[in-house]
Amino acid sequence: MTLSMLILFNQVLYSYTFRYDWNMIADSIATMQRAICDSIYYSKIDVYKNLRRGFSIKRYIDSTAVEGDTIIIMDYHNPSKLTTNCVTWVKGKPNSFLTYDEHLHINRDFTTCYWSIYMRKLCEEWDVAQIRKEEKEHPFEPISPSDKADIIATRIILKSHGEFLINTILFEHFYLYPRDKF
Repeated sequence: MTLSMLILFNQVLYSYTFRYDWNMIADSIATMQRAICDSIYYSKIDVYKNLRRGFSIKRYIDSTAVEGDTIIIMDYHNPSKLTTNCVTWVKGKPNSFLTYDEHLHINRDFTTCYWSIYMRKLCEEWDVAQIRKEEKEHPFEPISPSDKADIIATRIILKSHGEFLINTILFEHFYLYPRDKF
């Protein structure tokens, strides 16, 4: 391989891998989330945005997200707690799964996630009607009112030429034992 071919190959590989502006995606996610939430969640949305900007979604998805992929993000929101908990993965690519928090404790094991496999499946399939049904029929009963939490799920569809489409949904945590056991 000649030097010019190697340089061209590296430029094509680099542009293919890094063509999405992940800071812009993080900002767009925050804007979409603010549009569907009460202002009590805004400061937490900013924390998640800064986490996404600070360590780049792409870097921790093992470069598995490519044009045409869908990235799913679930964020934990409780107005009375400072705790953050986020899960991110590429649809259909379990090796891309990770959870992280404000301390950048990163876990790559999908079996240790805060949310049930069923809830994650509904978010991955973007089955909004079933999510709405579940939150009404099987609301999570917290021990105290301060433990009530909502979840913001975000779907990012990576389009061609660095374009992307973002959808978000806010829903109440739901739980049905034994289906949703961890």
